[in-house]
Amino acid sequence: ANLPLNESFANYSEFLWSEHKYGADEAAYLHMEELSQYLNEAETKRVPLIRYHYGHREDMFDSHSYAKGGRVLHMLRKYVGDEAFFASLNSYLRQHKYSSVEIAELRMAFEDVTGQDLMWFFSQWFMQPGHPELKVEHSYQNGQLSLQVWQQQDTAYAPVYRLPLKVAVWANGKRTDYPIEVNKASQTFQLPVSAQPQAVVFDSEQQLL
Repeated sequence: ANLPLNESFANYSEFLWSEHKYGADEAAYLHMEELSQYLNEAETKRVPLIRYHYGHREDMFDSHSYAKGGRVLHMLRKYVGDEAFFASLNSYLRQHKYSSVEIAELRMAFEDVTGQDLMWFFSQWFMQPGHPELKVEHSYQNGQLSLQVWQQQDTAYAPVYRLPLKVAVWANGKRTDYPIEVNKASQTFQLPVSAQPQAVVFDSEQQLL
């Protein structure tokens, strides 16, 4: 049931090595390839990362345990920041070396380091199936960029997600990043922008699954 505590890290280690050895662009390309693998599998299979019910143990060796798990770890890294991410992993490894682990122990290691309650993150990404399916529209008027976001996934099978992210806006040739948190099925954000935007990029750091 806790196989992703092995294979998600194996998958994300490829990203970390690519980032270290070849740079951010190569890592981003790998990230998109892995995301596509999961989304292809999700067309016919949607199960939690941590799953206590499966037909055969080999069923766990899928693009959920690997590709989705790696992308979830990337989101966790982006949320807490590099310093806290690697400090949490160091604490987790030292505390649990030579022993078996469950997902709650990873969560508690991150909570000990960050001082945050991360139950929401681990619940929606590790314990529930699926992923957010978003529709985004924007308009501009009187110095305000209106950004409308709808979560369109079937909430009978997936949650309404809490999604911290950034929106990048280019106006007068200058980029400004706005942190927002999507946490409702339908939501509107008003962002102060001095002129008609040349570009608006939702999830500008490409972190969301």
